[in-house]
Amino acid sequence: MIVFFIFSFYFIPTVKAWFSHISYRYFALFDQVEDASASISEALNSDQQNPLYWKESGDLCMSKKDYEKSIYYYNRALELRHDSDIILFARGCAYQENNDLTKARKDLTTVVEHCPDNAEYNYKLARVYYSYGLKSKNDSEDYYKHALHYFTEAISINPKNKDYYYWRANTYLWIGTNENYLHAIDDFTTAIGFHIDNDEYYYWRGKAYMFLNEYSNINNAICDFTEAIEINRDTADYYWWRGKAYDQLKQYQKAINDYDIAIRKNADNAEYYYSKTLVYNKQKDQENERENILKAIEYDEENPTYHNYLGSLYYNEGDYENAITEFQRSTVEASNTAGYYFNLGDAYYMNKQYRKAIDAYSNAIKLDNTKSLYLLRRSLCYFQIDDIKNMKDDMIATMNAQEHGSEIYVD
Repeated sequence: MIVFFIFSFYFIPTVKAWFSHISYRYFALFDQVEDASASISEALNSDQQNPLYWKESGDLCMSKKDYEKSIYYYNRALELRHDSDIILFARGCAYQENNDLTKARKDLTTVVEHCPDNAEYNYKLARVYYSYGLKSKNDSEDYYKHALHYFTEAISINPKNKDYYYWRANTYLWIGTNENYLHAIDDFTTAIGFHIDNDEYYYWRGKAYMFLNEYSNINNAICDFTEAIEINRDTADYYWWRGKAYDQLKQYQKAINDYDIAIRKNADNAEYYYSKTLVYNKQKDQENERENILKAIEYDEENPTYHNYLGSLYYNEGDYENAITEFQRSTVEASNTAGYYFNLGDAYYMNKQYRKAIDAYSNAIKLDNTKSLYLLRRSLCYFQIDDIKNMKDDMIATMNAQEHGSEIYVD
């Protein structure tokens, strides 16, 4: 009797957990998430000392995009098996998906140090550095260089994984420079070789050709955007970017046609209307130019570029009151852009509001003291209000600046 009791206490729960785990594996194999969840829960209830059950509970939560809960399960698994690189890697991936890059980098750096020849570990660490680069304002290039290092390590270990080339190519694009754009094109081409029906690969390679900004490469970009569209006709951005390529080749009607398709597929994207605005400007079609910039503002009311553009239209028509309103809005939305204050100053000047023009030009000068034109315009305002001393000071500063290649030194 005692032997049976000991067997029941120690082994029956373990056997029950084992069978529940087998059921979990079966249901998970066929994406039967609810049944898989119930089975792994039964396994845990029967045996909470097995780190595998905690780990696979975390995996299930990852598949549901419940990253907080997956981290909890991975933590419990690591309490039982703290030296497991597999569990640590899984937790690092969960931290990454949960946008906790600091903890993700710590976990993934550890597993790469333990297993430097594991391609997937290097790849995931590279993705963390890539995300750091996207979020960083000052050190983005350093983060991208770290990402390149680990993507390259992953490729050297497993040169047949298309994702590694795709993400390294995107990293090259973010770093910029023609040399890196060419590297990106090479990587996208390699990725396409592994998967010729992937529309995103053609789309991104097309963008890389666009960034090179040479006539022959624009034609290559159009070919790639067209290939992406042939594979997937539902993505508005593909038409938008092909439209921008046609625009650069001065094939304006083709550009407008593509922008119109993009708008039909995604009517609330302000950038599409703004792109049409720029084409109509080149065609000197003022009616459609105005209609589209107003549409752009309708869908993105806080964009300073759009308000500045509309202000310029009003200014060119002599409607200085409305120009002032739009330029003011642009300076509110982008208070650190000197050019917007300069335009506001010009509108005030033409509206004979000279003191307000002086304030606007002064703001422009504070933000950018390398433009002699800003000082020259302010000097004209001082002349209009008979402030001869400040007028002379600005005129002298303007001449000195022009002698130094328009570099102005303003207190």
